Amino acid sequence: CYSNERKGGVWIGKEKNYVDYCISDNSAVSRSHADIIKKDNEFYIVDNNSLNHTFLNSKQIPSSQMQKLSDYMIIQLADEIFEFRL
Repeated sequence: CYSNERKGGVWIGKEKNYVDYCISDNSAVSRSHADIIKKDNEFYIVDNNSLNHTFLNSKQIPSSQMQKLSDYMIIQLADEIFEFRL
């Protein structure tokens, strides 16, 4: 499921009433797993203290800290894998 993008960001997780991009068919993804935020024309990802973590290019990122995204970075939410494109 996918709803309209919030101003300045996209919320990702399995709780369809809260997130913009819903991954409902994967129990490893948290209800509110991560957020992608646009700030000053750059994009960042923030892990929301998810149980199974968020990874950038196979490296686990710290919870609650913005990590800058670049074109073609691989984002992994638990065992769901995406490629970030500008």
